[in-house]
Amino acid sequence: METMAISPERAERRRRQEELADRLKASGALDEIFAKIDAGEPLTGEQGLLGGMLRAALERGLDAELTEHVGYGRGDPEASRFENSRNGTSAKTVATEIGDIELAVPRDRNGTFTPMLVPKGQRRLGAWVRTFRLTRRGESGGWCGALGESVHDGDCWPGGPVRGRVG
Repeated sequence: METMAISPERAERRRRQEELADRLKASGALDEIFAKIDAGEPLTGEQGLLGGMLRAALERGLDAELTEHVGYGRGDPEASRFENSRNGTSAKTVATEIGDIELAVPRDRNGTFTPMLVPKGQRRLGAWVRTFRLTRRGESGGWCGALGESVHDGDCWPGGPVRGRVG
């Protein structure tokens, strides 16, 4: 039987994924999810766990982008000192490889917030969903919603959202 050679990039990707999976399993972070899967809950579809996890991650990233935009976090007692303010959410449905996701996209009172994670007008999230990650950056408490270097040219700065065009 012939063994196929694995490229160094693929071997590194496998190593990183295995390392992450091992850390998640060891931390117990996946115990509740595994219990739900064992109980028969589906991974995909309308009631799927992956859809719920993706929704939670996207909404957290969108909220972090709005926090960066308006300059303060949700529930901040000093919010009235800022020129712009949070103004609820708007419903948005996006189609993904794992099913439709119903999002609550945050708004600002001035109407100047333009999300980069799920841009205005975008109704389909393609293959980048597989590489989606939120990375905590810097000491400012900001988030960087990074969609992968091929999508945003890897231009991310500490304490803020991804900069660059959405491909």
